[in-house]
Amino acid sequence: MKSLSILLLSCVPVAMAGCSGTHMLSQAHQAEGQIVENVGSGTSVSRSPSSIGLDEFLGMLSRVDEQVLAQQLETRIADQSLRGARAVYEPEFYIRIDRDRKLRPTTAEEGVRNNTAGTDNLFNDYSSNDTSGRIGLSFREMTGAEIDLFYETARLTNSLQQQADSYSPEYTGSLGVAIKQPLLRNAGREVTEAMMRLASVEKDIAQETYRLTLAQRVFEGIRAYILVQRAQERVVLRERAVGLAEKLTSEIAKQRGSGLRSSSDLAEATAALGLRKSQLAQGRQELEEQLGAFQIFFGGAGASNGQRWLPRDALRPPSERLTVQASPAYAEDAFERRSEARVNGLLIEIEKINTSVAENQAKPELNLNVEYSRESLNATRQPLSRYLQSPTPYASWRVGLEYRRGIGGDIRRQAELSTSELRLQQAELTRNATLQRIESELAGIRSIVDRSNEQMVQQRGIVQEQRALLDTEKQRMASGQSSLIEVLSREVDLVVAQEALVDAVAQLNMSSYLASQISGTLLSRVGLE
Repeated sequence: MKSLSILLLSCVPVAMAGCSGTHMLSQAHQAEGQIVENVGSGTSVSRSPSSIGLDEFLGMLSRVDEQVLAQQLETRIADQSLRGARAVYEPEFYIRIDRDRKLRPTTAEEGVRNNTAGTDNLFNDYSSNDTSGRIGLSFREMTGAEIDLFYETARLTNSLQQQADSYSPEYTGSLGVAIKQPLLRNAGREVTEAMMRLASVEKDIAQETYRLTLAQRVFEGIRAYILVQRAQERVVLRERAVGLAEKLTSEIAKQRGSGLRSSSDLAEATAALGLRKSQLAQGRQELEEQLGAFQIFFGGAGASNGQRWLPRDALRPPSERLTVQASPAYAEDAFERRSEARVNGLLIEIEKINTSVAENQAKPELNLNVEYSRESLNATRQPLSRYLQSPTPYASWRVGLEYRRGIGGDIRRQAELSTSELRLQQAELTRNATLQRIESELAGIRSIVDRSNEQMVQQRGIVQEQRALLDTEKQRMASGQSSLIEVLSREVDLVVAQEALVDAVAQLNMSSYLASQISGTLLSRVGLE
């Protein structure tokens, strides 16, 4: 993200010098309200090209571009992670069944102790066959307490029951609750919900990263769109320039035959014609290269459909003059809108959460353990409802404290706390560096936009002047004061001025979209936000 705007600024000279243009013009554009006059369509494209408007192209790009779709999946992954983190309070039902069988010899001590019935068989083997089961519901409270509500029952059969003249089998049961309440480490809602808060922030980061990826791909798409437009306009104008140069060379050759022009005039015209043809060949090559690069954007999700796409929109300057203000408030607004700046802020929030958790984890572990249960012993199994309707007089309870701490002061957790504090400082420094970089980018793009506006106004004036000179030359030719050669030369000058105007308009469009990218308003400008 840090290198994004630096990369954008580094491509400005390229973008300004040769990466603008907008579909072959099909209508005449007057100098006052439009840009370039209709110069025809002098280049052909294979495979039945289809045209597409810029808005339609960007909408398609946001739906099928694989980089955008991949990051969109990342937001869905983050959403599922948040959904899982929110389950921290989800109760958990459990059931456990155990079967225990024993057959072992009886020691003298056990024989005497177990001979409650006064029999002579002190050393009979001891056998037992027990079946127990437990069901329960465990959950976590906001304080960090772990609560277990349980019901446990067992069927006991052993060799001592007959000796004691007791009923066999015996049925035991207990209904109770066990609570483990942290008092230091892991205590409190802030720690209990830490993973939930982290997942929520990471989801926001994924969404901002998606927004950043979309803005990057949109800008790249706009750049490719303008590159094709500019290349198309160059080919059209250079084809017209070649046609005019051929007429001019032919006319000079005729006048040379009549003795009105010298051989050097013809040689100069022939050399100029060769230069125009070389420029046309170069323009056609550039158009093919830019068209090939433009088709890449239609590869996602099979959007190309085997067609070759061309821009449909005509090359025009922005409808409104874009101004980049030189004020701290404007820079702050741009900083708040930029996705990478938002991500920096979210990373700071993550480190604050991690630091808070690490501070808690550095404390000793002190738990309060409480358990209480109602118990029964019967010749038959007792239903659960009996414990609720007619309480048994038998019960057990336990209360205790558990303390744990590393002998060296919990070195590992202390190191984690120090790491979290350092990462928080690092995130804050990164945020400040990003703000400074954005301010620098705004200062740079401000001068670029101003120069582009000035250049377009200047080139528009030159085109108007060349058109006026051409009209004057035609009037002089009509009155016999000039010749067709001078008129053709003026037309060539007008075409050259028109090409410079096309470059100026393309440069202005590129700098305008780049300024929107830097100020964080690109997606809203193109209707994708």
